[in-house]
Amino acid sequence: MRLTAELFRILERFASEGIATLVIKGPVLAVQAYGDPAIRSYGDLDLLVRQADIRRATELMSAAGYAAAVLLTAIDAGKIPGQYLFSSRIQN
Repeated sequence: MRLTAELFRILERFASEGIATLVIKGPVLAVQAYGDPAIRSYGDLDLLVRQADIRRATELMSAAGYAAAVLLTAIDAGKIPGQYLFSSRIQN
């Protein structure tokens, strides 16, 4: 349930900045398949955002305490890997 709460926190941040987000797999799949996000286990969150929003989304994720695998300098240089990974800096 911690990841579900984190998902809502991230979605609120993105929405406040006008970044449209599509959530796939994880808690959304659990709700669609079982009606309850706690029934299916998951270890990460998968979000889709428009390419035009990648830089701002990366900034927001960094401000939320996540370390980006793809640096802003690479995004600015147009190096588009198609997948942008973020790791939590906060250890539980």
